[in-house]
Amino acid sequence: MAKHVIVGNSAAGTAAAERIRRLDREAAITIVSDEPALCYSRCLTPEFVAGELSFHEMAYRSDDFYRQCRIGLLANTRAVALDPTRKRLTLAGGQELTYDKLLLATGARPAPLAVEGADRPGVLTLHGYADAECLVTLADAIDTVLIIGTGLVGLRAAEALRKRGIPKVVVIARRHRVLPRNLDADGASIVQQALEKMGVEFIFGVQPLAFRPARGKEDSQALTVVLSDGRDLQVDLVLSCGGTVPNAELLQEADGAVRQGIVVTPDMRTSLPDVYAAGDVIEIKDAVTGEWRRSGLWPLAVEAGHVAGANMAGHQETYDEAVTQQNATELGGVPIVSVGIAEEPGEGYRVVSHIDSRQQQYRRFVFQGDRLVGVVLVGDIAKAGLYQGLIKSRANAWPFAEKLLEGTFSYADVMAHSN
Repeated sequence: MAKHVIVGNSAAGTAAAERIRRLDREAAITIVSDEPALCYSRCLTPEFVAGELSFHEMAYRSDDFYRQCRIGLLANTRAVALDPTRKRLTLAGGQELTYDKLLLATGARPAPLAVEGADRPGVLTLHGYADAECLVTLADAIDTVLIIGTGLVGLRAAEALRKRGIPKVVVIARRHRVLPRNLDADGASIVQQALEKMGVEFIFGVQPLAFRPARGKEDSQALTVVLSDGRDLQVDLVLSCGGTVPNAELLQEADGAVRQGIVVTPDMRTSLPDVYAAGDVIEIKDAVTGEWRRSGLWPLAVEAGHVAGANMAGHQETYDEAVTQQNATELGGVPIVSVGIAEEPGEGYRVVSHIDSRQQQYRRFVFQGDRLVGVVLVGDIAKAGLYQGLIKSRANAWPFAEKLLEGTFSYADVMAHSN
């Protein structure tokens, strides 16, 4: 009987476990997780903070999922060392697990802030349920929150805190627009205005230099935030939302190959024998740019987990390139979709765009030669899946640029053009 161990109980880990069980009814499957029981969607933590969802509503499998799939779950348990020669995984309490195949689906963690005082109790992150629960516990005693970062995590946190009733939410960033990796200036301005209508404040072109005890509140977690433009802000809490780093230490300390993330082959094997990896901890090749990069996208983690599970169970599947830059969300009541190259591209690209400020709608299409390589939709996201399909298929889309802008394009146009 094969013995499989999976480290990580989120999208990639549970997807792999389910795939193994479907393909091998007899295999022993153990999931090691440093979080409590139940797999839940980290994507929904802002909704929990806003009071719109409970923890059980964040869960994406039933309470008896592990029993039904005959999966052994070691919850609140941390894996601390890997011995690939002996095929042993050491846990924090000293227990050792042996395996035939091992999957590292360990995800990522918030990137540390290189700022004086970043280790103070009043500086938090919003990455998982524990962070969200801590934030909710403190919410009733908070008047002012400073959020560092204008990416999706930071903006969704800002919106959630305003919905929660926090009177003053201020977002700061070095860049001069929101969602710099997802939107250009025109699209970002629509989103910023929508959040400002909700009461979110923005300060651009600054960064924190130090976090110090708030004047007159030295016995609390309140902070004075020293900004690079010389200002001091008095806040009750700081929320750091500035990116993530992969939890790749288990493999790295066992001399496995790691670059931006764990290096894997198309069948999700790492450089260590019988050790696989999937999810936010790995790097994959982007189908649009050809660059190797990490992706924090839930669907890609699930897909990678499925491929890893199939190969661990003795089947042959591959996972090669993916569109790693894609996001769909809603902020301030404004729906947003960005796929592929969203920022201002360099030479060799053609861009067509249209903004309707009155309707708060924006459409932007980026072409490399005749190939569509980037789409930004703000306000009206109709046909987003169709445009994503164009990018993935590498179709000759430039002849339809005008129809794309008008929103009248369909695959019938491609068929007619090819005949």
